[in-house]
Amino acid sequence: MAASADSQCRPTLSTLGARDQLPERYLAGNTYVSDPEALSAAAAWASRLLGAPGAEPVKRALMVAVSELHIKAGWAGFNAGLHDRAMDHYGCALKLATEAGDACYQAVALTEAGLTTVEHGHPDDGLKLLQVGAVTALDIPLDEQRAVVVGENGRSAV
Repeated sequence: MAASADSQCRPTLSTLGARDQLPERYLAGNTYVSDPEALSAAAAWASRLLGAPGAEPVKRALMVAVSELHIKAGWAGFNAGLHDRAMDHYGCALKLATEAGDACYQAVALTEAGLTTVEHGHPDDGLKLLQVGAVTALDIPLDEQRAVVVGENGRSAV
């Protein structure tokens, strides 16, 4: 399970070089980071954690967290004009969210990929992704509130 997600979701960025470790100088103390290099490095670092042994609820929570990080890295890539990198991150986020059974991040990844595809000049393909994202969002439990989820339903920080 985790080994396949790790190998497929780790970005291969030749530009990272020695920054193969979590880029603390970019992330420390910042609540919002939009540097695509820093977020791609953080996503690569976090993806390596997916192979760690642990209880199933902990593994699912980690997959959800790494999925969210890939969504943020995808957005940063899109914002920097790096379409292929953005789509790779959204694909990894979708895969991890699907493996974790998290409809919310599945819908977010599909929606972001759809918007990125539209902006890249493929409105028909983007619309299809947006439609699938909207249908996927119907599977989000009605009582789920991501703002207060921590500690309430197994998605708490580990």
